[in-house]
Amino acid sequence: MSEFLLNKTLFKGNKMSKKTKIIRATGEKKKRKKTISQPAYSALFSEVKDKIQQAQNRAFLSITREMILLYWEIGQLIVDRQNKQGWGAKVIEKLSSDLRKEIPDSRSFSVRNLKYMLKFYKTYLGYTALQKSIIQVPWSHNIVIMDKVKSFEEREYYIKECLGNGWSRNVLVYQIESNLYERDNETKKQNNFKETLPKSLSSKAQKIFKDEFNLEFLGVQKTLQERELEGQMLRQIRDVLLEFGQGFAFVGNQYRVQVEEDEYFIDLLFFHRELQCLIACELKIDRFIPEYAGKMNFYLNILDNFVKFPHENPTIGIIFCRSKNRTTVEFAVKGIEKPMGVAQYYLTKKLPEDLKGKLPSAGQIEKKIKGIEKTQFQSSRKLEKRYSGLLKLLSKREKVSPSDLDLQKATGYSHSRLSRILNELSKEGYLFKEKKGRLTLYSIQKKNC
Repeated sequence: MSEFLLNKTLFKGNKMSKKTKIIRATGEKKKRKKTISQPAYSALFSEVKDKIQQAQNRAFLSITREMILLYWEIGQLIVDRQNKQGWGAKVIEKLSSDLRKEIPDSRSFSVRNLKYMLKFYKTYLGYTALQKSIIQVPWSHNIVIMDKVKSFEEREYYIKECLGNGWSRNVLVYQIESNLYERDNETKKQNNFKETLPKSLSSKAQKIFKDEFNLEFLGVQKTLQERELEGQMLRQIRDVLLEFGQGFAFVGNQYRVQVEEDEYFIDLLFFHRELQCLIACELKIDRFIPEYAGKMNFYLNILDNFVKFPHENPTIGIIFCRSKNRTTVEFAVKGIEKPMGVAQYYLTKKLPEDLKGKLPSAGQIEKKIKGIEKTQFQSSRKLEKRYSGLLKLLSKREKVSPSDLDLQKATGYSHSRLSRILNELSKEGYLFKEKKGRLTLYSIQKKNC
């Protein structure tokens, strides 16, 4: 009996210990659940952030569309009423004033902006195919295009480029002022893409490459050696990529390739994300000659054999020259099996013939600037001489204000006149002006000569 009790007690003890183990194990599991894996959390955070940004972008685009549709409708209403009632431009001024009183927080209904709404409606009224695109372009971009671009074809081109490339307003202005539409004219482009690339890739490459590239931003005023031009482009690679267009990624300069014991160096090498291919660029500071096409063909063969990955498309070559004879280029690339093109670049634009002699020379401009500087100096000296007594009086004080009664009494000037004189002297550098709350204080900055 005693043995049975002892065994029972042992059994209970074992059972209790097992239960304890289960409780402890459950506790450990709960603890493990509370521990957050950092990589897993980072992935969750990134995904949630992307979702929020996508929603914000959709909301922004939706607001932009609704706003521009509103502007279109306002322009339509004004035109309709002007036609029916015979009203002139004064109705816009009245409408602007009343709207801004009724909706004080909005700056969109100024006279200037209402006139743009009117112009916006009139400009695109007959072009229904383009109306779906213009409501997707920000209002500031639409204003730039209306102001700076005159023909419908050019407007259509820049609207599509804005949508396709996500240009900011400043980039749009730069592209219009650098005459991108003309430089991107496909009929002028010289390449063999149609003969050497698949149809789908050929049409893309044709759109991406220009006939002429604007390198004015390099600030070069003289003829450089090829390596100097290359160095200048590297120092401003961001602007170079902007001029080349969306999708270009810089790989390297003087890119080394080797054939057995011989080494060769390619001026600039890029990769294009959309075309999924390498872009080899050779820079020439002179006129195009046929030998350049042969050398580029050699480089393209090496790159395709030793550098290009199997999944990538054939490498494309672009030869940049200061000038070219179009017929020479046509025969030089004809029959070559590798895709290549020849483009011009300019560092400074030549003055049009009709403006030559009508604009002042550099010497005349310099002389005019010196004349202005001399006049300003003489005017400043007269001001100093005229108020020499006041300047001496101020030099004895640390800081003064036009409302200082003692100063008004000593000079005989009223508050308003003293304020005007002190302000004029501070603009010429004789006094230092500073704000302290509502009070404006002046102190001597440079001594009277």
